Amino acid sequence: MKQLWQDLVDGNTLSGLFNNMFDKDNYKYIFSGSFNPIHGGHKNIIDIIETMFRSEVALELSISNVDKPLISDDEMIRRISSLTSYPMYVTSAPTFISKSAIFKNTNFIVGYDTIRRVFDPLYNNLRQSVEIFRENGTKFIVFGRKHGDEFMNALLDPNLTKYMEFIHEIPEEVFRHDISSTEIRGKNNG
Repeated sequence: MKQLWQDLVDGNTLSGLFNNMFDKDNYKYIFSGSFNPIHGGHKNIIDIIETMFRSEVALELSISNVDKPLISDDEMIRRISSLTSYPMYVTSAPTFISKSAIFKNTNFIVGYDTIRRVFDPLYNNLRQSVEIFRENGTKFIVFGRKHGDEFMNALLDPNLTKYMEFIHEIPEEVFRHDISSTEIRGKNNG
């Protein structure tokens, strides 16, 4: 496992598929996240996608992220160990542009907070992003999230309306889970 982490740090973008035979083209629904920890909301999202689209979901854990420090080798091993029930890719793809290049014709499962960053000019060149997503057949299945005191989704965000060709919104009445991994970690550490 430590060699896998080193390979990713050294520039390999994709480690392979854990908990299943490796075939990166087999999974058309990939749930990218830190899963620190995986919780009932994550599991509910997986169940909803597998039921709605009749297709298995694979998780994607990246050791690098645009907003967070590099995940250590020990932390990567701990997280992989907690996710053995699911097929999972481990990558060093920090952005959805880089994920899109690895996983062509894929539906990435994300929360509202993530889709805002995907189409935020502070994080990405939007013209380039749109071209790459079109070329690679990238789509996003978006689950709303509590944002401040209100529940937000992509359909309510005027900054996202011009990107709806890439977004399939899961309605609040299908899914709403107001606790995050960050809140769970805070409770566990407090």
